[in-house]
Amino acid sequence: TYYSYNKEYKKANRFFIQMHHSDGWYKKTMGQEWVFKKNSIEMLLQLEMGKDDIALNRINSIIKNNTELVELPQYKDIIYFLKLFKKYIEDPTTVQEKNLLTISKKSNVVSVDNEIKKTAFYSWFLAKVKQQDPYEFLLKTIKEIKI
Repeated sequence: TYYSYNKEYKKANRFFIQMHHSDGWYKKTMGQEWVFKKNSIEMLLQLEMGKDDIALNRINSIIKNNTELVELPQYKDIIYFLKLFKKYIEDPTTVQEKNLLTISKKSNVVSVDNEIKKTAFYSWFLAKVKQQDPYEFLLKTIKEIKI
């Protein structure tokens, strides 16, 4: 994510290319949640590099392969974000700020109690919808919630 926030997408992509094991191997070694996060970051990266078809393919795979994970209490709202994000990839003009704010209020995604990665993902997505710089938007969000 460091490379992504610095807009060094080729370096970030190289990092993923060098990950030569399968998701199955990583799932056994690192766990399903780790694979979910890895694939989510990779999906965002592909979108940033303008490879919408790969990003869409990746999000379809994430939704399909994480049905058990999204049933856990800490991930209960993630499926709504994923489906909204899929809609955004297919046509960015269909997703509006109010869609994200509604989910955000329900899931309390932007709070001191939440994991920073969830806040970062949400901030990135909202910044894209608002056509703002994701890193600057994340910093502003963190200052607002005083993490």
